[in-house]
Amino acid sequence: MARQTDRTTSRSPHKLKRFWISASAAAAVILCAPLIQHLLGYPPFPLRVQLSTGPIIFVLLVPAFWVAFSPRSDITRRFALISIAIILIILAVVLWLYR
Repeated sequence: MARQTDRTTSRSPHKLKRFWISASAAAAVILCAPLIQHLLGYPPFPLRVQLSTGPIIFVLLVPAFWVAFSPRSDITRRFALISIAIILIILAVVLWLYR
């Protein structure tokens, strides 16, 4: 007999809620970056730089926050941080080669 899935007991709403919390946390980091730079005494980046790097940072932060907010984050957090570090290292090498 096939098992029936009840939408009220499904884990999808929890995952979707965690996704929206992760997306809003990533957006908050991006939007507060100029304020943090100002508080630390650094001049803010030009608007063109902020608009070009904002989506890249958002795409990297959402999965990182999603894993960090996971109930099983003690296991998966290390793997997520390692994979994001590898992505950033590869990106830095590619940008350094094409400078």
